[in-house]
Amino acid sequence: MIRWPRGLTAMMLMLASGAVVAIEPPPQPRPQKMVARAATGWRLAPFTLADQHGDPPGQVCSHDQLAGRWTLLLLADSRCDTTCQSALQALVALKQRIARADVARSTQVWMLALDPPADGGEHLRAAMAPYPADFKACTGTPQMLARVLDDLELGGRHVSGNLSGNVSGHMLLIGPDASVRAEYLPPFDPLALTAAYLKRRNGR
Repeated sequence: MIRWPRGLTAMMLMLASGAVVAIEPPPQPRPQKMVARAATGWRLAPFTLADQHGDPPGQVCSHDQLAGRWTLLLLADSRCDTTCQSALQALVALKQRIARADVARSTQVWMLALDPPADGGEHLRAAMAPYPADFKACTGTPQMLARVLDDLELGGRHVSGNLSGNVSGHMLLIGPDASVRAEYLPPFDPLALTAAYLKRRNGR
């Protein structure tokens, strides 16, 4: 006597009775919400910010380090709430998915910390500890951060006195010519974000 698995037996009985069996396709990632910014052609002005390791020589995030690379820039602060953590996890997944491709060598991830009073080196190191060592967290004086936000065309969106206000959790793609190419909005699906990133690199 052949013993069929319970699930298969139930399906065979339903088919024999003429019942319609609906087979659902596997879930597909939702398209990543994106604001195209390539048309502006706006290039960032020179800047120098400290990273999570402090500000000795070589421990900075600077305009020069954007040249020749594609930078995924997450706006957040050292408290890194659920949206921030979800975004960083999506970026980890993105880097893993492209790890064996040539594009991996020219892809970098930065987090721009927008709460200067709290975002000292110790706070930033703690926030970035769970993530890959090549992920950078950058911050600076309120004046320098406000200037960078204005250059990113986000200056009008933050709340007075709170730079992270309405833009924390947003992600920007900066091209190898230091111009903003796209803005990605939360929530972040790793597969959709990876696809959107690769399409934008290819000019789509």
